[in-house]
Amino acid sequence: EKASIPGGSLTVGSTWIIQLDLTLMTSLQDGSTLQRTGSAWTQLTAIASAPIVSIQHKTDHHPGMLAYGDRLRLITSVTNESDSLVYAWSEASGALNSLPSKQRLTSEDATTLALDSMALTPGLRYTFTVTVDAGLSAVGSASIVIEALNPPVVDSIASSPSSGFARTTTFHLTAYAYAQSIEQNPLRYRFMLRRANQISDSVTILSQEIRVNTLSDVVLDRAGEIEFGVE
Repeated sequence: EKASIPGGSLTVGSTWIIQLDLTLMTSLQDGSTLQRTGSAWTQLTAIASAPIVSIQHKTDHHPGMLAYGDRLRLITSVTNESDSLVYAWSEASGALNSLPSKQRLTSEDATTLALDSMALTPGLRYTFTVTVDAGLSAVGSASIVIEALNPPVVDSIASSPSSGFARTTTFHLTAYAYAQSIEQNPLRYRFMLRRANQISDSVTILSQEIRVNTLSDVVLDRAGEIEFGVE
């Protein structure tokens, strides 16, 4: 015998006991009837389907590669959104457990994981996993590998001309730099200057972050030896 339960009849957490009663009747040669009865039962518990989970690396660069100085932001997506879902984040090497609280920008049970720009060690790879619990043993998870890239290397900075007059000469600066991975391109540059032999270490910012490695029309207000820098 077969029995079926219409779709939608079970609610999550409900328990059904299904019993089958069987009666067997046999006619004997003397005209009498032999009857035997038996029963069997089974118990069904309706559970929630495990959520299908995915992780997106939110970045301006190549997903899976964290450019030096960038914050890490991982966003979770699930198939069955519900207020009862419980999220938990982990990292294979235990990196999340040793982070100072100020470097972790979201709570441990948030749908999004955000870390400060200096939270991960450059040159290392990290495997982050989010586990989503829908209750009643319905658990889904997803993992993503993030490579923390090393900072760009600045080979040199050229100035044209290399000398001139205060408030008169216009200097043109060019920075020669490269990144560990092409996915970090285009690089962003910020030019600075510091006066050589200056007692204090104060630095003057010549430009905000720009996407070109050149800075033109730089005029110095005072005479003296100048050091140009870029980051």
